Amino acid sequence: MKFLNYVLPLGCAAALFCSCQSTRVYTQSSEELYEDDMLIAESSTVVRHDYADEQCEQFQGNKVIQDSTKRYFDFSEDYTVVSNTDEKTTLHLFTAESVREQSDEYENFTFSLVEAEIIKKSDDVNSSVIGTREFRMKDGAIVPFGGGSRFKGGSFSEEDEKLFAADVEKLLASLADGADSSDVKKSRSQTSKISSEKVQVVSVPNKKYIAYSILGKPFVILGTSCWQILKCCGYAFINFSGGYSTATGGDAFWKMPSYSKSKQKAQEAKAANAVQQYPEYHLPFTDNKITVETYDRNINVVSLEDESELIVPIEKYEYDNTMSVSRAAKADAASTAATAGLIGTIITIPVSGLTWVLGAVFGAFYGNK
Repeated sequence: MKFLNYVLPLGCAAALFCSCQSTRVYTQSSEELYEDDMLIAESSTVVRHDYADEQCEQFQGNKVIQDSTKRYFDFSEDYTVVSNTDEKTTLHLFTAESVREQSDEYENFTFSLVEAEIIKKSDDVNSSVIGTREFRMKDGAIVPFGGGSRFKGGSFSEEDEKLFAADVEKLLASLADGADSSDVKKSRSQTSKISSEKVQVVSVPNKKYIAYSILGKPFVILGTSCWQILKCCGYAFINFSGGYSTATGGDAFWKMPSYSKSKQKAQEAKAANAVQQYPEYHLPFTDNKITVETYDRNINVVSLEDESELIVPIEKYEYDNTMSVSRAAKADAASTAATAGLIGTIITIPVSGLTWVLGAVFGAFYGNK
């Protein structure tokens, strides 16, 4: 009776969910700003258009789900020489980028400390980020974080701190010249690239996969958990025997599961079960049919709803993310088993090590009597 009390509500919820079908349309507009062929800023806007029917005829409204601007700053002209040998020169310099979301009152800046190695013989340059520092700005001024600190992040050497302070001052001066720090100013030396996408997603719940997730997956978890317990006991027994054999003059052996292999299996299973096309628009437990139209100009809400303006896409793609129940269930089961296997391996390794020691102690005291 308790089993029915558990299953029936879930079954009713699944039946209700199975009756739903949704159609969503997204417009993604982006602009990239270049100066001397170097990307200095990019903006992105994503708007969701809601419709009441699959034919997209009963328009209900729009919602901006993303509106962000990124800017990139290069301070490579300012650097410090860390070392200089016959083979290479090592430099430290900073780059920076900022992100501003429409819903956020702050513009968030991240400075990256870059270590660049210039190989003198080949003029090759190897670079890597070795530290970061963050701060945020509002109305052209740095706003402290909650603890009162203006900056947060890693610590730098004395020379790098001086370089960081100088680059921050240079950044603040350039933003002051540009007035509003959220604006991206264009000059004659700058070029922009504008592109847009219209993405229509029709989502239909997959009844078989929902049933598997509710009724089948718990048994997969239970089965794999029982198997991991048995495997842990098996390794414990084998390694106890190995410790005993070692202490009594026999063959020295022990057996351990591979953590790296278990982790790799978990990652591979997770990747196999992932949605490949436009996963950000995927609704759980659904099949998705996606139509993507790309444009070489900026499209927006007004132009889409204005029937007098004809907008012709330059490319059109269709994706069918219909879930194969057998493949999805197999991948999901493999992912669950691999995750359980990884946890089981983490538990098994110290348990097996302990039982080996116990076997050796037992053999040392009682094996030779």
